[in-house]
Amino acid sequence: MPLFVTNPGFEADVVPGPTNINSGVPAGWSAHFDGPLAGAFFGSLYAAPDNYPAGAPEGNNVGVNFIAAGQASGVGFGLTQVLGAVIEPDTRYTLTVEVGNIDSGFNDLNNTPANPDDDPFFDIRGYNGYRIELRANDGGAGTLLVEDDNSSSIADGTFETRRIFFDSDSIDPALIGQQLEVRLVNLNLVDPLFSTSDRETNFDDVRVTATPVPAHQVPVPAWALVSLMVLVLIRARRSVRAG
Repeated sequence: MPLFVTNPGFEADVVPGPTNINSGVPAGWSAHFDGPLAGAFFGSLYAAPDNYPAGAPEGNNVGVNFIAAGQASGVGFGLTQVLGAVIEPDTRYTLTVEVGNIDSGFNDLNNTPANPDDDPFFDIRGYNGYRIELRANDGGAGTLLVEDDNSSSIADGTFETRRIFFDSDSIDPALIGQQLEVRLVNLNLVDPLFSTSDRETNFDDVRVTATPVPAHQVPVPAWALVSLMVLVLIRARRSVRAG
């Protein structure tokens, strides 16, 4: 069963056309920082062929998590959203996200499609890493339930699907009833081959599903099975004798 995610494809933010960027944290999301960090930029980008030849995976827009080359590296930052859904027992929760490694290109910060001459060029070569998480939200830092912490690299100008899941019967029972939280993080790592490039990771088409799973069954001990078989044999013999 799909769970409701606000602005999952970042289409709620109006962006006039290709290369245009709507600056500010996308609607329905909040900014997240792994630690102190200045200069992070959030927004929604209308994916252009220069950045993504195949376009956005869903709709036109993608979520932006950008920081310029001159700013501090190694501190992750990104977007987070606490869902309305709470963690139920005997349920598998799956997070599926399209993760993008943007390629260099011209982007229109002023959102003036008729005047491409004011579009600056962004050198975003290289790979800066990502992390996606499902967490139990207690109103504070929450509890990590499952993550994909940069399991494999992504080529420039492409998106790849990343998927994680957990079963609620495998977590601390005290977390049942807490709200689910999604985190999408740019790890802000410097690519050694492109150390002077800006650092950006994009996300799109965020999906969370809940699927019932059978309650955990306690296995029957072997001795109990043997005892049952012996009892059945005894009754069978008594029936034969009585006949």
